[in-house]
Amino acid sequence: YDSPPTWPGFPEVKIRNLLHHAKDGICAKEITCCTHASTHIDAPWHFIGGNSLTVVKLPLEMVTGSAVVLNIAKNDLEEITAADLEAATPKVKKGDIVFIITGWYRDEIWADETRYMIKFPGLVKDAVDWLVAKGAKMVGTDIPCIDHPYQTPLVDSRPDIFTKKADREKFPLFYAYYGLLGKNIPIIELVVGEVGKLLGERVEVAAFPLKIRGGDASPVRVVAFKKE
Repeated sequence: YDSPPTWPGFPEVKIRNLLHHAKDGICAKEITCCTHASTHIDAPWHFIGGNSLTVVKLPLEMVTGSAVVLNIAKNDLEEITAADLEAATPKVKKGDIVFIITGWYRDEIWADETRYMIKFPGLVKDAVDWLVAKGAKMVGTDIPCIDHPYQTPLVDSRPDIFTKKADREKFPLFYAYYGLLGKNIPIIELVVGEVGKLLGERVEVAAFPLKIRGGDASPVRVVAFKKE
């Protein structure tokens, strides 16, 4: 995607030619984007700061290994709960990379920017606690934000969509980010592409970030391998 949806307020991805085959005989492009553009990995430093891990410091064994691709279909603003995770297959084992795929990767949802970036489903408290207790090594998802929208400031910025005030006891602000990144569990968001072909599978995954000094996040290409 040359121009993927971006979080409200973040700059758009811009790609332009610096050199052209017709004029210069070669091609070179310039890319300008936020570290959270398109499919990307969030390091703990994104929310935790201090001495927490930046993308440069993420151990390679943290972003590679056995992964489960859970098919947890959700509609607009629906909650992803511990019960959903417990019922999904394959079963999560300690040290797994866990991909939670809601169907938000589909092109027809990407095409509606407001729906994709504002009305996405998301993890609520008990789901986050469940993933931590299970020992997930990394969590990935096809939604643009791991937290349910009611756990973000979107509730206040779009009162036309969020017609009721957020209950901060039920939906603590950024509970999923703090809960996962605070336990050194990186997060991959906006997982799209061919992920739909792997629903319900256990695979081997590699997701290497760019070595951005002090990086809170990085665009990443997620590659999955099926075991023979």
